[in-house]
Amino acid sequence: MDRRIAIKNILATLGLTVSTSTIIGFLESCSDNKVAEVSVFFDKTEIYLIDCLVDVFLPRTSIVGGKDLNLTQFVDKMCANVLTIQKQKEIKLGLNEFLKKFEQKFNKEASEVSVDTCEILLDICLNISKEKEVEVFKLLESDYSSLSKHSKSKCLLYRFLTTVREFSFLGYFTSEIIIKTEKSLLS
Repeated sequence: MDRRIAIKNILATLGLTVSTSTIIGFLESCSDNKVAEVSVFFDKTEIYLIDCLVDVFLPRTSIVGGKDLNLTQFVDKMCANVLTIQKQKEIKLGLNEFLKKFEQKFNKEASEVSVDTCEILLDICLNISKEKEVEVFKLLESDYSSLSKHSKSKCLLYRFLTTVREFSFLGYFTSEIIIKTEKSLLS
């Protein structure tokens, strides 16, 4: 499949409209494995959390994982350049909700987040019954401003997690390495 068509299709399913050249620019700038890359949306602690989440969502197996492709920087740039100001605020608030859950569950500071603790917390948040899953999806589709305080915090948490996951997958499945790997496996 043509990389540009794949990007457009994925963006359409996410309900986003961004030029293909913008996405390709993000992918190319993130794939260089730059160690000292400067984040544009998340601060240092937040970028480390995103890095842990990317590693849980797309771990390294027999093929490269999300961290190998530097998808943390891709997620950071997508949040900064694609999301509306309101969505950016919601992502930051959702990240804070995730960190609150982390601190409650592990009785540790945000700086002590690890891949293992993220995996445990994600299991708690995402391994839910079908009933609760339907409730979460309804919550995500609802107007944030009309929600109760409890529902707002839950909505923010899930908006944060789904956005990081969707941007991670977008970067992963449109990366040149993965497309070439997929083509070679199909041959």
